[in-house]
Amino acid sequence: MADLAMAQPRVPGWLSIAGAVALACYGTVAAISGADRLSTTPDSTTRGLVGWPYDTMSARMRAMDALDMNQPAEAERLAARAVASDPMDPVAIGVLGRARQAQGRSQAAEAAFRVSGNMGWRDVATQLYWIDRGLDLGDANVAAQRLDAIMRQFPDNTSRDALINDVTASVEGRTALAARFAQGAPWQAAFLLTPDDTPPEVLLQRADVIRRAPRHTFACDRMAWLTAALAKANLMDEAQEVWLRSCDAGTSLVHDGDFANLNLDNQSRASLFDWRVPAVGDIEMLVNEPTPTTGGLRQVDVRVNGASTQPVLQQMLVLPAGRYRISWTMPEADGLALRSLRVGMGCTFDQGLAQTPTRLPDGKDRVGTEILLDSTCRLRPLAFWLAPSVDVHIADVKLERVGN
Repeated sequence: MADLAMAQPRVPGWLSIAGAVALACYGTVAAISGADRLSTTPDSTTRGLVGWPYDTMSARMRAMDALDMNQPAEAERLAARAVASDPMDPVAIGVLGRARQAQGRSQAAEAAFRVSGNMGWRDVATQLYWIDRGLDLGDANVAAQRLDAIMRQFPDNTSRDALINDVTASVEGRTALAARFAQGAPWQAAFLLTPDDTPPEVLLQRADVIRRAPRHTFACDRMAWLTAALAKANLMDEAQEVWLRSCDAGTSLVHDGDFANLNLDNQSRASLFDWRVPAVGDIEMLVNEPTPTTGGLRQVDVRVNGASTQPVLQQMLVLPAGRYRISWTMPEADGLALRSLRVGMGCTFDQGLAQTPTRLPDGKDRVGTEILLDSTCRLRPLAFWLAPSVDVHIADVKLERVGN
């Protein structure tokens, strides 16, 4: 009886077999599913099986391989299989559209891209298609919207400049793209950084996008790239204009006369039109925020510790010929400091052109000088030069035209 009580119930043989088969099937499905997920890698030798209910990734990637091998009919068959496996996969539907487009079936391709286009912004092929269709149909808003979609995901893609150039080739495209940036499109850096061989007409188109956007849409500290490219192409007026639209330049002809944009810690991002401090170890400089002591003005304290006169502040201006007065506030409006600081503006950063300022009769601590510019150039380097071992304080720089 004891033996009978301890006996375990015997499992029928068919249940053991069924369990083994179930485990084997599970293992097979898991392996096939794993291979399907592995199919998303670029290596075409890792593609999974096609023809089972969950083969979306394998079918989709095999369809893309077929497109790469110029087999659009096979690509369409495989893409259709991927869509049948997952009708909500926008990438698979986009591949289906590409395959149909490669066969010249434009209406069938558009039908697919319309579906994938309503599923979000994730499929690149769909966005590329609608950029082209928008441009073909003259719908610049669609083209700009789809370009924005691609650039948000892939701002460093190798085709970005060609895509931007296609959209900005028309006035309507530039207007639509300016609206996207005004709404916060986050890829300003990619737009402003152009290849070295960019033609002048393309640079002008990008400058026009900035012109059509509201002022200060583009970040001032990113303008160095485009202003440098425009200046290199001898488009000086346009270079200065885009800088002025993006930076707080003040009301004077001189840029940033109150030094609001002067960043001593990040001079590498300064544009042609920002204040630049030469990379010389002899220069000691400090920017003081407005206080009652400074008369409510932002003030630059500067000293040269070396043995020779140095340029301590520089910027570029685009100005026609004429007579100009440059002035600034300087507490040391008399004595050695006044004689030690000179200012020059011409066609080069030439110390020999620099002039010593004099105290102006119409303002306390206000000094300045008049400079006559001829028509030799339009891009005018402005520089302050300081002699060694003298402390000076500069604030509220202004430039005005006073004659021809």
